[in-house]
Amino acid sequence: MRSFTTFKGDPPVWVKFLTDRASVISLVSLIAAIGYGLFAITPDATENTRISENALLPGVVDENFDQRERISSFSKEIRLQFKEGNVKEYIKSKLHSFGVETYSQNFQFNRDRFRNETGSNVYGIVRAYRSPPVEAILVVVPVKESHIDSIALGMALQTYCREQVYWARDIIFLFAEHAEIGLEAWLAAYHGSRHSFVSADALEAHGGAIIGATVLDVVGSRFVNLNIQFNMINGKLPNLDLFNLYVRLAEKFQLRACIYGLCRQHSYTSVLNAVVRGVFTQAFYEVEGLHSVFGGYGINAVSLQAHERKKTSENGTPLWRIGQIVEGGLRSMNNILEKFHQSYFLYILATPRKFISVAYYMPIVGLVAAPMLLFGLREWFNVRNLEIPSAAFLSAHMLAVLIYLVGTIKWPAILEANMQQEIATNRGLQTILAIILQLPILALFKINSPSSWVITKFFLYLEAALFIGALSLINFSLALVLGICIVPAVLFFTIAFPNRMIFKFIDYRMQHENVETKEAAHHIFPPIDIRLPLPLDLPSSLF
Repeated sequence: MRSFTTFKGDPPVWVKFLTDRASVISLVSLIAAIGYGLFAITPDATENTRISENALLPGVVDENFDQRERISSFSKEIRLQFKEGNVKEYIKSKLHSFGVETYSQNFQFNRDRFRNETGSNVYGIVRAYRSPPVEAILVVVPVKESHIDSIALGMALQTYCREQVYWARDIIFLFAEHAEIGLEAWLAAYHGSRHSFVSADALEAHGGAIIGATVLDVVGSRFVNLNIQFNMINGKLPNLDLFNLYVRLAEKFQLRACIYGLCRQHSYTSVLNAVVRGVFTQAFYEVEGLHSVFGGYGINAVSLQAHERKKTSENGTPLWRIGQIVEGGLRSMNNILEKFHQSYFLYILATPRKFISVAYYMPIVGLVAAPMLLFGLREWFNVRNLEIPSAAFLSAHMLAVLIYLVGTIKWPAILEANMQQEIATNRGLQTILAIILQLPILALFKINSPSSWVITKFFLYLEAALFIGALSLINFSLALVLGICIVPAVLFFTIAFPNRMIFKFIDYRMQHENVETKEAAHHIFPPIDIRLPLPLDLPSSLF
C-alpha cells in the first residue's frame, strides 16, 4: 500500500477521489458489467468458430459406415436380452464373435452411504494397425433399456472399426452400466487411481493414453437435431476444435447442431438465452452427461445427443447416419499428430458457430469485483491499527465451514434425487449458501470498538475480491454467479443500511465511552507516519 500514500501518510489525490466516491463508482462498475456482458454477445463482438488443427480435416473424410441391417439385427436381439436380463453377456459374446478384444469389469459403489450396489462394464478394443498403440480414442455407450438404439449403433460401429486397417490409435468402445458411476469406475481403473465411493476390478487389458472421447446418447431412428453437450466437471471445457469438428460433421449430414437444447439462435434474445443457459450449466451442473466425468482426467470429450421427436418426418436423418458422424470423428482424431492443443480451452458459446473467447468475457468479473477492491481501499485508509478481525468475522467463517461439511454429508442423497428428476447440480449452490449465510452473523456479534469494525470490513472486502478473482481463473461462470450474489450482500450488510443492529451497537458503545473516544470518532486524526501502526481516525460519515 506504500504507493497509495504520500510522504505525510495521506492518500494521493486520485485515490482520495475514488474512495470518496466509492458508492457511485461501484454502482457504475456494476452497471458497466451488465452493459459489457450484453454487448459481448452481439454478432459484432463474438468470433466465428474455426478449426485450428488442420489435421482434423473433417470435410475431407469420406465416411463409409453403412451397417443398417446389422444395426437393426442388434437392436432386436438387445431388446430381447433386456427382458431376459442378459444384455451385458450378449454384448460381450457378440463383439467377441466379430473378432473384437472384449472384456468385462465388475464394480461396486456406495450410492448414499447406506446401500451398496454392483454393476459391470463391457469394453472392446480395436488395436492400432499403423503405429504403436501409445494413444487411444474412446466411445462410450450407456447401457440402459431406453438407449437400445445407442447400444446397437455402438456395437455396429465397433464391428465396422474392426474391419478397417487404417487405425493409428486404439479404438475403445465402452458399454457403461449405471451411467456416470460405471464410467467413473472404468476410468479410475484405466488410470490406476482409486475412488472414495467406487471400488472396481482391475482391467484385463488397456489401450494407449486417451486423447478424445465421444458419448453416444441416441434414442430413436430418425433425427432432425443433434445436441452437442460439452460442459464437464468443475467448469472444465473440451478443446474447441473437438466441438467444431462435430458441428461441421452434423451439418454435413443435414442435421441441425444445437447447444443446451437450443437449435435456432437467430435473434439476440435467443443468443442471450443460450449464453445464460451456458453460464448456469457451467456453474451449477455437476454432470451434464457422461462426457462430464472425463473432466477429472484431463480428457477432451463431448456427448452427441440425438432424440427422435414424435413429429419427425420420414425425411429426417436416419440412425446409421449418426454412425457416419461418429466414424468421421474417429477418423479425424485418428489423423491428428498431437493431442488437442491449438484451439481454445476457455470460451463461452453463443451459437454453434459463434463464441466468446476468454479475453473478452473476463473483464465482466473484474467489473463485478471492483467495488470490493474500492471499498477495501477506503477502509484501509481508515484503519488505526492492523489487528486480528473481530470474533464475528472469524465465527462467520467457522459457520461457513460447518455448513459445507454438513452439506457434504447430506449431498449424495440430494444429488441422487435431483438426477432422478433430471435436475443436475453441484456444490456451487452449496458454496453460495455457505458464503451468503455467514453474513447475517455479523449483526449478531458485538464489535468491541469502531476500529475493530473497520478492520473487519477491510478483511471482508479484500477476501471477497480475492475469492471472486481466484475462482474466475478456474470456473468463470461460478465466479460470476457468486460475485453477483456476494457483492450486493456484502454491501447490504456493511454500507447500504447503516441502521442495522451492528451499527446501532457501535453508536450505543460510543455514547457510553469517555469524551476522548467519542471525539476521536468524529474528527480527523493527525497525518500518519507509514513506519508506525496506522493511527487514522474514522470519518463521521461511517456512522
